[in-house]
Amino acid sequence: MEMMRIIKSNSTESEARKLEVCENLLSKLSKKKQNLSSYFLIHFHGIVSASRDDKFDDFYKHLKKNKRWNTGKRQILQKSLSESYFGESKTTLNNLKHISRYITKGGNDWIANKAYLNYKLNFEHEMEETEDGWVSKNYRRIRYSSVKTLKKAL
Repeated sequence: MEMMRIIKSNSTESEARKLEVCENLLSKLSKKKQNLSSYFLIHFHGIVSASRDDKFDDFYKHLKKNKRWNTGKRQILQKSLSESYFGESKTTLNNLKHISRYITKGGNDWIANKAYLNYKLNFEHEMEETEDGWVSKNYRRIRYSSVKTLKKAL
């Protein structure tokens, strides 16, 4: 939370949304627990299949009615599988492989198909055309390993 607050003025849209969701969840805690140095957040991804498209709408409406899972905006997101990636067709099997890789990385980011122990501050994978483009865009976020060092740099 502290890192997200520090980069708030220089954050991407996705990073700002993640901070907004986390701040909303934090506000639900008792005042005593709102200023801890760290928190544990369970972030769930799942795959749903249905016999008809309208069943997905019904499932989404049911999730939205659950008060514990829907305390604020953007807490629930339901999407279809990707049909393409960078202009190339994407199969259901490739979707499932990518989803399984994504949901088991523990909140850390991927570089060149390897998980790194850098907490990912944004929601979606904001794709750059190349790995060098990603590193250039995220240099400050991956170069500094501590919040104090990041504060000094900013």
